[in-house]
Amino acid sequence: MVTDEMLLQARLTFNHLSWHHYVNAELFSVGWWFIVGMLAIFYFTWWKLLDKSRFMEILLFGSFMAVTNAFMDNIGTSSSRWMYFTRLVPLSPGPFPIDYTVVPILFMLAYQYTNSWRSFLIGSSLAGLLLNAVIFPTMVSINIKHHYNFQLYWYFFFVVVASLISRYLILAIIKTQFSAEGIKNPSTLLSPALVPARRPHEEDKE
Repeated sequence: MVTDEMLLQARLTFNHLSWHHYVNAELFSVGWWFIVGMLAIFYFTWWKLLDKSRFMEILLFGSFMAVTNAFMDNIGTSSSRWMYFTRLVPLSPGPFPIDYTVVPILFMLAYQYTNSWRSFLIGSSLAGLLLNAVIFPTMVSINIKHHYNFQLYWYFFFVVVASLISRYLILAIIKTQFSAEGIKNPSTLLSPALVPARRPHEEDKE
């Protein structure tokens, strides 16, 4: 019978091995510097392109994507479908490159630059394709991450579906807020032709 103490000892052993692997094989490696550079480029690019008049809304959408992707990442690592061998910091799974930076930023840009469900589906599909065809293979090639018995098209499907659900939730939140503010015809906010964060002029409230 597996006891709580056995699980604790296994975790302590894993943490010990993980720390020594991080210090001796991960820190300042090619993969580690790639992660640092990727984070800098993604954050700089996102901040330069961000429509700051829509900051809170876009950031909320990105937060939905970050939480969803972190959940999928935990499922993948817990089921040994993939594993991180190079991390920015000694945490497992290594969250910063993908869960809290790359995925949210790519999909926030897709969200910002599209104004219909059709265009957003195309934008989110391009973001998913960039992840699967460029970023993940590069991470595998420099020993940041490896996949085991897992086809990347499944990740593509899940992340695009997650982005569609996140967009719907954002528009529903906007609709609820505008309705509470007494704005007429808030149902039009869920129209595919809507530019998601466009607030009406003051005269529209009258």
